[in-house]
Amino acid sequence: MEVQVTCFHESRHAFQWKVINSEYNGSEIVDLFIIQKWKDEMNHYNSPTKKDISEVEYLKQEIEIDAIAFAHKMMLEHFNVKTVIPDCIKDII
Repeated sequence: MEVQVTCFHESRHAFQWKVINSEYNGSEIVDLFIIQKWKDEMNHYNSPTKKDISEVEYLKQEIEIDAIAFAHKMMLEHFNVKTVIPDCIKDII
């Protein structure tokens, strides 16, 4: 199941990338404010592998919140499995 969660999570990042680069032609509508936020965060990505970036700071990025929420939703819909959502973003998702 861990692999499936990762696939959903990373595919959402691919979706975000397509949206911010105006390459998405699907039916999901994303608010312009969110698109700009995603673009800013992609350009100034806080990676958890950087020593000066905390895990909380990484997790609170809009692109991560969106990808975690998407993976959680897909796992619930397709496998009836609830994933673990980090405490620091639980109230946001």
